[in-house]
Amino acid sequence: MGSGCGYKGLRLDRISQQEAETLERPFTEEEIYVALMEMNGDKAPGPDGFTMAFWQSCWDFIKEEIMEMFKDFYDHSSFLKSLNNTFLVLIPKKSGAEDLRDFRPISLLGGLYKLLAKVLANRLKKVVGKVVSTSQNAFVKGRQILDASLIANEVIDTWQKQKEKGIICKLDIEKAYDNINWKFW
Repeated sequence: MGSGCGYKGLRLDRISQQEAETLERPFTEEEIYVALMEMNGDKAPGPDGFTMAFWQSCWDFIKEEIMEMFKDFYDHSSFLKSLNNTFLVLIPKKSGAEDLRDFRPISLLGGLYKLLAKVLANRLKKVVGKVVSTSQNAFVKGRQILDASLIANEVIDTWQKQKEKGIICKLDIEKAYDNINWKFW
């Protein structure tokens, strides 16, 4: 693996061969247990009816079955469709909510699906900073969404000191993700 690659002027680092092998290795009992214990046990249960606290407290009794599920996922690169069954629940944003936009939808996922996602996320967060552009300021360890505001303030300050003119456009798009057309085909 080389030191970097690019696409249309965007420069990204590459992960090392060792990092790639770490991402692709079979799951270990230790990494699954660590991920499980990092999770909040008091969240609402999903369709399976079990909270994370259940999986945490019963680990010694059920770890063989959980390890088998992770082994199957590793071997076949897929999981049972029922594993990601979800309950969609509408939570009112205010009392007397009547209109659909007065509700906040939340998805209640099953505990084993959340555990799988956590284990994968723990692996990915070790390398994501290398392959995500430095202009992405949120959701990468060591970066803050506030960084974008600080950079904008520095640009304005520099313009003022150098008596330059400039334009900055700040967009606050309400419910931006709700308005995106997700049909990519």
